Amino acid sequence: MSLFGTRSEMEAALSGALSRYIGYTTGAYDLNRIFSTLDAFGDNPSLYRDEIVAFLDETDHGETEGRDQKRTSGEYRSEVLSFAKSMDLVETVSRRDARLERLAPTELGRTLNGARDVRDREFLKFFTAKLVFLADADALYPILKFYESSTSQDIQSYYQEFMRELRHRRTEWLHAAFPEAILRDRVANAISWLTPVKGRKGQYKIESISKNTARHHVTPRKGWLEDIGMFDRSNATLRRFGREAIASLEVGEEFFWLGPQKGLQTELGIPISLQAGEPYEDTWFADSNRLKPKEFEVQSLIDDVVRVMVLGYPASKLKHASQASLRLPIEYITFRSFKDQRSYDWQTVVDEVFKSRKSEVERFSAKKGSIGFYRPKVKQEKQN
Repeated sequence: MSLFGTRSEMEAALSGALSRYIGYTTGAYDLNRIFSTLDAFGDNPSLYRDEIVAFLDETDHGETEGRDQKRTSGEYRSEVLSFAKSMDLVETVSRRDARLERLAPTELGRTLNGARDVRDREFLKFFTAKLVFLADADALYPILKFYESSTSQDIQSYYQEFMRELRHRRTEWLHAAFPEAILRDRVANAISWLTPVKGRKGQYKIESISKNTARHHVTPRKGWLEDIGMFDRSNATLRRFGREAIASLEVGEEFFWLGPQKGLQTELGIPISLQAGEPYEDTWFADSNRLKPKEFEVQSLIDDVVRVMVLGYPASKLKHASQASLRLPIEYITFRSFKDQRSYDWQTVVDEVFKSRKSEVERFSAKKGSIGFYRPKVKQEKQN
């Protein structure tokens, strides 16, 4: 099996990268409200959907006020939970034929919990931005781009046209990358905006977006972009972080995607000449032009990484085992590369952490891939 998983898992990752798009048209939900679904679990490894909805109802602070009163609070909470699932914060762990749906935090969700406990606002905002874009980059990018451009179009029309052109370009690429219809269908069938054409194998209908749908999508996402520090709604302008996000997604060219992990296309057998380029999800916001860090900078970073690992461990650890994903320190190293403008390599830094600080943290191997797990050796102090 590849480092990227089975063939089916790799195809699913590619399909996901070609449709980083939360398609719901309702619910202008605040990001913190969506993230609060994780708080429902506490020490429980999993919960039934109704239990999570009940928790959201109990912790409501008047968010349903002013909404359509014909919709019950339970329907509203359930939609909040659907957004959390779309952002890969929680996942269904019950069997398909189970009468009641049971959910659990994902690795990404547990990592977010750990990042919140680190109490570094800049890191949390950066990581929050990344996880939102991993789920919804196709919808967020055109909103940012609209406010950077000097177009005379209204934002809904701009969004419509952007989606239409992007989806056509991606469909053309899919035909080139997978000339065999049977392989192409395996990827295309998992893309939300493509529908197979009956009687025409390997051909698809591209879903279009109405102006009303565009309005429903654009409005809440302005709030998300403001929450992660990319957009100022009060004067409808981009912040520096928003402009940097645009540049990192374009990589000098027009936006095509926020791709899957680097190397996955090769594993799927796509010729290099046909592969879609960066950014990839594991290289996004990387910049080869950054300065190489000096030794003292690396050592200072290692001190901070160990601190993050220790502080974030209780909230990010697995419920069934005394270990946490290394994704937390990896994401912190990525953030520091961006903040410090240094080309820190996360694999090198992580290796050095376990080499030089082995009395403080221990490493566990990965079940697949190269990320793995860790556990602090130092005793956790109870916080007041």
